[in-house]
Amino acid sequence: MLQLRMALLYCAAAMSGAFSGLLAAGIAKMRGIGGLNGKLLFLKYVITQSDNQSTGWAWIFVIEGILTVALGVATFFLTPDSPSRSGRWLQEAEVKYLNLLYRKHRGIRIEDRPKITEPEAKAAHRKQSWKTLASVCTDWQVYTTSLIFMASSVPTYALKFTLPQIMVNMGFNSTDAQLLSAPPYIAGAISAITVATFADKFRWRVPFIVGPLLSLMVAYAVLFTFSAKISSHVALCYTFVHVATISVYPVIPGGNTWLVNNMGSPEKRAQGIALMIGLGNCGGIIGSFIFLDAEKPRYQTGWGTALGFIIGGILAASSMEAAYLWINKRRDRISEAEVREQYTEEDLQMLGDRSPLFRYTL
Repeated sequence: MLQLRMALLYCAAAMSGAFSGLLAAGIAKMRGIGGLNGKLLFLKYVITQSDNQSTGWAWIFVIEGILTVALGVATFFLTPDSPSRSGRWLQEAEVKYLNLLYRKHRGIRIEDRPKITEPEAKAAHRKQSWKTLASVCTDWQVYTTSLIFMASSVPTYALKFTLPQIMVNMGFNSTDAQLLSAPPYIAGAISAITVATFADKFRWRVPFIVGPLLSLMVAYAVLFTFSAKISSHVALCYTFVHVATISVYPVIPGGNTWLVNNMGSPEKRAQGIALMIGLGNCGGIIGSFIFLDAEKPRYQTGWGTALGFIIGGILAASSMEAAYLWINKRRDRISEAEVREQYTEEDLQMLGDRSPLFRYTL
């Protein structure tokens, strides 16, 4: 159920898109409340507005900013470190079950390992940590999965920042555009959970990554085709906006789960997922700047760039599947007895997913 947990986490991104539109539509009506008609109270020297008839946009920064900071501080106290440290709200049997479940899928936990106290052992551990980092930085899986991540992050950010304008181009006013941008994100959150449930059930990732990407490619192709005359095809385009969000949100949970399952050690897993997410989120920078005002309403650079990354993600996922199958078949030709003649148990643990006994999950 790893992808389902990933999807539940990632649904926050989809729901933020839904609630941001709803909040923006409501908060914008707060013109003049608390003196925030023209200037932001405690930020008046940073953000000013000369038009006294302006809407209450400044309240968006205040309300959403306070919520963000408050929730950020709360997570420090509310997020559990591990099942063993969650005795205040988990029963002893539940803690034991979660620890055993972790060992089944992830092997021994770092906190269960004997503490290193000898200077020589500490030096060897530091050396191994650097080797793990080098292994992560040279692992093809990390970079291939980053392309899958960017196949979602580029279209996601592009759509998130452009969707209200797309609604305006359909002929809606700004408030209605904000309200109509919420349902597609709700659909995307539901889709992410549904797809993750089936992916976990079949224990096969690539169909639930490539399938949504193909659907996303069709949706973006339709929106690109009718972007110049979108006001004449409102129902069609609004439908495919839903198809786009339904397609884009299952991709990242699937890619993240695929990588986590195929990292051989807890250390490499932690470093690998961090590097992959860092690289993949660079797609957000790209997606935020590809829809150019000078090109509206067609936005050929935006749609074309997004479609390019989607196709790249499809090729990356298909290549990973083929590579995993080939490596697994090659390792199947060597028996376990032959492997253990060549390597010690310690060597095999050090090799992690590069061990001849390791099999990549599909």
